[in-house]
Amino acid sequence: TVCYCFMFQSQYSNDVSVFAIDGRILQLEYAQNASKYGQTVLGMRSEKHSVLFSFYPQKKAFVSKMNKIFTISKNSGMAVTGIIGDGKSVHRFIENKNEQYKYAYKINCPVSSLALNCSSLFHRSTFHSGARPYGTTVLMSGYDSNGISLVEISTDGTSIETYGTIIGSDSQTMAGKLSDRLEETQEYSLDELIVLSIEIFHKKILKKDSIKSGEKNFQIGLNGKALEFSILNPKCQIYYMTIFKRKKLKE
Repeated sequence: TVCYCFMFQSQYSNDVSVFAIDGRILQLEYAQNASKYGQTVLGMRSEKHSVLFSFYPQKKAFVSKMNKIFTISKNSGMAVTGIIGDGKSVHRFIENKNEQYKYAYKINCPVSSLALNCSSLFHRSTFHSGARPYGTTVLMSGYDSNGISLVEISTDGTSIETYGTIIGSDSQTMAGKLSDRLEETQEYSLDELIVLSIEIFHKKILKKDSIKSGEKNFQIGLNGKALEFSILNPKCQIYYMTIFKRKKLKE
């Protein structure tokens, strides 16, 4: 049966509305794998702040770095992993939804509504013939009247509100580092959240080629109460890297 499924798999992989003979939807699995093996992204939140952290490995000089963290509005942003073209397309869609809401109600769209729009977009692409699922997973964070929110939206449209999560290629091996500290992060300041995110990724960040070139192979997006969503510039990255190194020396 396994051999038979493998031999005729191509007959069932051309459309998301077609089930394989063993009950799988192959197009959806392909999209999930694209996110699973994408670049690593972390999201954390405390009572007043949230942090999005995106890591990208060092590439050759002629390969440009793709940003994985995007601003949606003054109070919200998102990070993506998987197919970067799909991630940018989803960002444009969510950004337009926020502009429509802002035009109608004169305020930015709540994070819960943006997450619902993103979830619906993903879900629609899983049952219409002729379409393919989005090969990207989204972490969306923001601050509104309900406080800080952090939502993970998967390729099949499933959305989960969380206090912290890691998605991408190294998510399983690094999840333990986050889960061990997740309870205490609720009382963390913004600086403490940023330093913790660097601590979780420090073995990947502190590589010899990165140190020699002086380039940073990560992005950090942050927001919170009375703090607009923003992406740290290189000088701020160096500042927080210095704080982390001093902390490690004391230990």
